[in-house]
Amino acid sequence: MLGADYDLFMIAYPHFWTLQGKVAREVARISGARVSVLEIGCGPGPTSAAVLEADPRMSLACVENERVMVDQATEYLSPYIQAGRVRLIHADALEYLKACDSSSFDALVSGWTLHNFLVEYRQDVHNEIYRILRPGGLFINGDKYACDDAAKHALSLEWSLNRFYEVYTPAGHIALRDGWIIHMIEDNQPGVIMYEGAATTDLKRVGFSEVRTVWREQMEAVIIAQKLS
Repeated sequence: MLGADYDLFMIAYPHFWTLQGKVAREVARISGARVSVLEIGCGPGPTSAAVLEADPRMSLACVENERVMVDQATEYLSPYIQAGRVRLIHADALEYLKACDSSSFDALVSGWTLHNFLVEYRQDVHNEIYRILRPGGLFINGDKYACDDAAKHALSLEWSLNRFYEVYTPAGHIALRDGWIIHMIEDNQPGVIMYEGAATTDLKRVGFSEVRTVWREQMEAVIIAQKLS
């Protein structure tokens, strides 16, 4: 249900496209005549479109495990698919990453995906992201990163939950509202919640030399990690 009505999620978050734009601008920093990008959890394609629109050098392989979202992305990204700049792959993120050759992409991007993973699975994904990036490559993730300060996190979580009430209730999307609220609560559980500090530490553990938070708004942040060698 959440995937089928993902366009309404964009309405609930006024900073949705700001995050996408920040991710796209950071990818555009990479030098080279052509830039090969892997995106995991592409959903219906908003992050993909932002990256492609920001820089004509970009070509994307987009991995998504939900069929409904692959179908949405096929339609949403059709001009780029026809131009040969996008490949859509229906697969599990970690399985696909493990099948990739080492040092095979200039960048890996993701938007609102990794926070859904169990911590152990996410750590394995971090391992594989580092492996498949070329030296100098970037991992750029715009996602739900919980603040390490408990009070700040609680306020951001409350703001997010209230947005679903404010946007969906007047429009009569009650089932969708409740679905997103349940999803938010599940994301906040031990073993799943993605704290900014813990994520930064884990990225450094796998070998990223430079890890920075370059943008934050409420629950969302953009984190960049670079593989230097």
